[in-house]
Amino acid sequence: MNRTIVGLVSLFCLVSVGATLRAGTDQGAFEFVFMSDLHFHIAGLPEEALQGSAARLLQDGPGEFIITGGDYDNFPNTEKAMEQYLLQPLRERGIAYPWFAAVGNHDPEWTANNWKENNDGSGRNIKDIIARNRKMEAVITPGPGAERSSLEEYKPDGAQWTTFSFDYSNCHLVILDFYSARDFENRTLGQADPALVDWLEADLAATKQPLIFVFGHEPALAFDGVAQPGADPAPIDPADRMDGERERFWQVLQSDERVVAYVCGHTHCYGLIRDGALWQLCTAQEWIGLKMFVKFFVAGDSVTARVYQWSDSGYTTQDHKLR
Repeated sequence: MNRTIVGLVSLFCLVSVGATLRAGTDQGAFEFVFMSDLHFHIAGLPEEALQGSAARLLQDGPGEFIITGGDYDNFPNTEKAMEQYLLQPLRERGIAYPWFAAVGNHDPEWTANNWKENNDGSGRNIKDIIARNRKMEAVITPGPGAERSSLEEYKPDGAQWTTFSFDYSNCHLVILDFYSARDFENRTLGQADPALVDWLEADLAATKQPLIFVFGHEPALAFDGVAQPGADPAPIDPADRMDGERERFWQVLQSDERVVAYVCGHTHCYGLIRDGALWQLCTAQEWIGLKMFVKFFVAGDSVTARVYQWSDSGYTTQDHKLR
């Protein structure tokens, strides 16, 4: 069967897993948060940074949901910290706060930093990410099925709960996993493989939402980034961009004028670059340095990204008008 047909068939397998996150009929203003590269592979710093970021979110308002962009190293420990510092305090305020988790290159088995302590052969990172996304209270369009991954930790679900899309208000949001089809024994990194790009193209064609956001771990475009507050921008290593059908991936995004931004992490540098009407926003690591996260404000057809970053005097913010 033609790959495009397979992708279109998967689009109609809508799975309802609750009702907290609206299906997408309300056109009112809303906010949501993105952060990446939490890196819970050592004691102390990641938890301290997340505690500070969570406190600022509780102060300013967390928005309707959060998306994390991968590289947890130890996802169970990340979950415990997110529960302690953000999710439980929000529940105590009567707020059920959805958290959607993307996969990074340090999350499949044997790829974590400090791997002797953070990999135990169980594939717990991917299994727990899949479990987290399965229980989100939203209407999810699952991604490519089990046939896309031969990695043990993805079984039996494959990539359909690490690549998926959902609607909120007037927006369509797509989360991509560049790692489920990879051979990590050879230390290969992210790849926009044909099945992934086919599914993305079909998913964008099927949605009627006027605004689209796409999230992944690795950038597609090269950019000059800042790794520390006050530093001069410097070019990222070209090797830090996704491999495979990168150009076709970007063309698919750019060919749909509704796509506002591709949002990612991975480089540990912050960079914002525009290509026509399409933006790439790459956040720095959450756990050290900039302690960065981004809050998106959507109001009708208007979109603003507010970048939070840490300095010695506390968090500073900078607004960027995307639409």
